[in-house]
Amino acid sequence: MGVVPNGSLWVCPQVLCRTCRQDSSVLSSGSNCKEQEDLRVRTQIQLEEEQAALLRRAAADSHVSVAELIRRSVDLYLSSMPHPASRDEQKERAIEAAGRFRSGVTDIGEAHDQYLGEAFRR
Repeated sequence: MGVVPNGSLWVCPQVLCRTCRQDSSVLSSGSNCKEQEDLRVRTQIQLEEEQAALLRRAAADSHVSVAELIRRSVDLYLSSMPHPASRDEQKERAIEAAGRFRSGVTDIGEAHDQYLGEAFRR
């Protein structure tokens, strides 16, 4: 299985089972693996030497693998990011907003292009 470029990372698309470490492409319904749905994607990254050394030290101090420390770091980073609303959430918010505001203009439905043009010229 080859390594393919993905942005600035090189990603190896091999997926391994957390429990038995078998490649998911060879797992079958008759497999001995008890947690086939608990799969991970193998990813290769390149770090600066100092980053790698600090990461190894932090992993050793925490008694976890470097991979586990990276997974925890990714989880922490992603949990701090704002999550974009799904399409359904966006629709629901738009429906809830409809009719909540008053402009005082009674012909907005008929002359909206004119009002937009005036607003953009300001």
